[in-house]
Amino acid sequence: MDLEPTSGLLCRAQQGDASATDELLRRCQPRLRHIVALRVGHRLAEIGAEVDDIVQEALLDAFRGLNTFVPRNDGALLHWLGELATNRFRDHWRREHSLKRGGGPAKVFDAYGSHVLSASILEGNATTPSEGAQGAELERRLESCLLALPDTDRQVIVMARLCGMNHAEITEALGLGVESSSRAQLARALVKLSQCLTLGDDHARSLTS
Repeated sequence: MDLEPTSGLLCRAQQGDASATDELLRRCQPRLRHIVALRVGHRLAEIGAEVDDIVQEALLDAFRGLNTFVPRNDGALLHWLGELATNRFRDHWRREHSLKRGGGPAKVFDAYGSHVLSASILEGNATTPSEGAQGAELERRLESCLLALPDTDRQVIVMARLCGMNHAEITEALGLGVESSSRAQLARALVKLSQCLTLGDDHARSLTS
């Protein structure tokens, strides 16, 4: 049976349907963990326990105020939630760690049992990494390569592939001026990501050097 569209769940949640709110929480949380981690430039394993708590709190607060959100599409909802959770996490991280990497309790990456990155980012991408990289290893490589990209490249991939925003929304969010700029930015970013996945960790390190 097909899943109910997120937009339908949102409408029901805004009308006070508790089951729809619960399903939105369940559906959004896995992607939001990655969205927050990538936006603040940390590995999910570095901040795992803390990001889980922050995302959960931000989602609960956001859903209590859902009537203030005007739905446009699934991408707009995830972007809005991602901004709320990211801002809250940055405030928390500054207070607790002064933005130093590695300060938070760590989880093994595979403990999340998730293939969110590969399922979201590689879908529809004609250029795939070399054969044999699967499962948790592919997730690890994707995370490493995404964190190695310049910030704007990483953000445009997060918006397009994890949030599902369209080019008009990305153009507005990044202040790029015209939609063609968003399309070009995403295309360049995906080429860099593909090259990194193909060439491996040495290439990822070279992007940040």
